[in-house]
Amino acid sequence: MLQVTERLMSNKQVLSKDQESGFFNDLHYLKMSELKKLCELSELPVAGKKEQLIAHIFAHYTGKKVVAPEPYPEKS
Repeated sequence: MLQVTERLMSNKQVLSKDQESGFFNDLHYLKMSELKKLCELSELPVAGKKEQLIAHIFAHYTGKKVVAPEPYPEKS
C-alpha cells in the first residue's frame, strides 16, 4: 500500500487536509482486491463499485463523507 494509507491504517491518526487528499488519491491506485481487504479489516461493506469502496474507507478513517467521487487522479 501507499505511504499515507499505510500510516493511517497503522496509527489511526488525524490527517491534515493535504494528507486527506493524499489518502483519497492513494485509495484510487489500489486494486479492487486491496480495497476489499481494507474494507474487511475495517469491518466495512465489501460489495460495490470501486468508488463506493473508496468512499466507505475514506469516511471510516476521516469521518468525512465523499459527496461525489472525484475523477481518477493522474499519475505523476
